[in-house]
Amino acid sequence: VAGFHPLHTFADVESALAGLPGCAVAVECADPEGVALLSDLARRIGARPFTLPQGGRALYHASAHYAGSLVVTLMDEALRHWAHLGVPPEQALDALLPLLRSTVRAMESQSLGAGMAGVVARGDAGTLAQHLHALGAVGPQEQRLYADISLRSVRLALASGRISADQAQALQSLLKPASSANGL
Repeated sequence: VAGFHPLHTFADVESALAGLPGCAVAVECADPEGVALLSDLARRIGARPFTLPQGGRALYHASAHYAGSLVVTLMDEALRHWAHLGVPPEQALDALLPLLRSTVRAMESQSLGAGMAGVVARGDAGTLAQHLHALGAVGPQEQRLYADISLRSVRLALASGRISADQAQALQSLLKPASSANGL
């Protein structure tokens, strides 16, 4: 059994075919000749093949889900919060998509850390506390999701030199009580 997994969103046939050139393709096969054959096929369609270790398919797909469908889910979360502000979904999406695009461009041209902006990247504990309070008023699940993701953002901001260890500790002390890790 072999696997040929393009790292691409397939919303429709036309966009899928147009997006294959240049996209990464995970090739999975126990047989080295199969790997070579599938890698050659990927290169022939203009894709960039790489070999996926045997048994790595589930982790590969789960991690790709973060960069694909879960971004859509996070955008939906943002739209729901904007609805609490009285902003229609179409207007909110129109306002937020340029932010998403500029974030992706910053990651492409510089680094993941460079793609970060906002309260965590600035080490702004005061504004972060306001965010947690506002989301807590919407609901505990919303606050918990924000805290969980922001805790991971603190790790990235610290590793990329965006914030100091003291700032990271201050942010974590605000986020941990609101996160799902609280009480675990």
